[in-house]
Amino acid sequence: MITLTYIITTYNRQVLLERAIGYVARERCAGSELIVVDDNSLERVILPKQALEAFPEACQLIRNPINLGVIGARNVGIAAARGQFLLFLDDDDESFTNRTSDLLAGINHTDLDFVAARSLMATGDTEKTVPAQAGFILTPQLLLLHPPHINAVLWRRATFFAGLDGRIPYFGEHISMILCLLRGGKAWLSPAVVAKFRYIDAGLTLRTQQQRTLQGYLTDMYRLLLAESNTTAFRQWCERVLQLLNQEEIRDFDDYLCHLQPLMEP
Repeated sequence: MITLTYIITTYNRQVLLERAIGYVARERCAGSELIVVDDNSLERVILPKQALEAFPEACQLIRNPINLGVIGARNVGIAAARGQFLLFLDDDDESFTNRTSDLLAGINHTDLDFVAARSLMATGDTEKTVPAQAGFILTPQLLLLHPPHINAVLWRRATFFAGLDGRIPYFGEHISMILCLLRGGKAWLSPAVVAKFRYIDAGLTLRTQQQRTLQGYLTDMYRLLLAESNTTAFRQWCERVLQLLNQEEIRDFDDYLCHLQPLMEP
């Protein structure tokens, strides 16, 4: 029986992939498997020796015939997974040795659909812990206000076997978690710090800012959640956020979260 499936998605970054596999190899638990999804890289990805050594009988490389994007690539991994639980790692991020053990401890012997934890976010020469607050049961509103980094989330495969929501670029994982909670799912935000990622000035945040698309993607996400909601309270919440997004200029994701905080207050 496979307990846990690690899924690493990669695109044109063989060196970073090898580093990511090294992180997963040192945190792996017994009864785990590794799936690497190559999202149609220009040069064919090769599984490094350490992957075959760490997962000698439970390691596979899947090459997408076309580029599907990160959500599409994750869904390919989910479809091939056999584990009871799923853990993702982006090829440019780091997982800590306690990631698997702490997340499994939070979900084992529970009826939770997923468990999230915290990450270190590196910006320049500084680091901060995100989300800043943790240690509570998640509601849709709390998840929106305290979003975890995707590599700090352990998913129960039976809940998410159909794949992650791919309708809104860059927000598919968080939309999937919120929809799970809206449909009666349960989740916990652990205070454990289990991963590290870099907030890169030349990365997604700046690109979306320059293209003025971040605000548009957020607006699309809340419209989707408004349509999917079956509770009056959450619909009212979405309408308030949509009004905010229509009236305020959102500079980056941190600015968005700062604007969101007052809406939580009575």
